[in-house]
Amino acid sequence: MAALHVTGSDVVHLDRLTFMWVQLVRFDLDVSKSDSELLELLISSPGYGHRLRNPDEFRHEYSWVTGALGFHEFVAIDRRSGVLHLVVACDD
Repeated sequence: MAALHVTGSDVVHLDRLTFMWVQLVRFDLDVSKSDSELLELLISSPGYGHRLRNPDEFRHEYSWVTGALGFHEFVAIDRRSGVLHLVVACDD
């Protein structure tokens, strides 16, 4: 399977003097793939970038620090527009 390609990325910092932020990463997708196949492709994609060095470490490539509860991810698959949206947020 071919990797998903990043087509864009935006970061919003939510409040001054905190580490709260949200990042939206957009990937193009093959609409013929199943949801499971797309999630597999996302996780193996170089653009995913959420590989922790070990399970106990709460560090993330998008930010030098994450909140006490780590970070949260949400994936939206938009087959009509051919885009997979990955939303990553840090709760500080």
